[in-house]
Amino acid sequence: MTSSRIAVVLPLAEARSAHLWTAILRRHDGVRVFVPAQPDVAAWPEDARPTQLAYHGVRHNTQWLRGLESLVCGGRFDLVHLIGEPWSLSAHRL
Repeated sequence: MTSSRIAVVLPLAEARSAHLWTAILRRHDGVRVFVPAQPDVAAWPEDARPTQLAYHGVRHNTQWLRGLESLVCGGRFDLVHLIGEPWSLSAHRL
């Protein structure tokens, strides 16, 4: 049985509020977590770090994560889960 491929897009890179995603990254090879490139990513455990993307914008609902579409489309994910407001730029783009 093949495992599902899942992409998760988080609006923030804070490790302290990402315990669930850290645990999932450690247990499931098919999951990728995408976050904006921020110094907070350094606090994630080395064995469960998200993929950082450069971004434009200062608030999470106006962020433009560069390269997000090509990563998600090229990754052939079975499920894409975006944590964010429905009117955010990332949600509209995906």
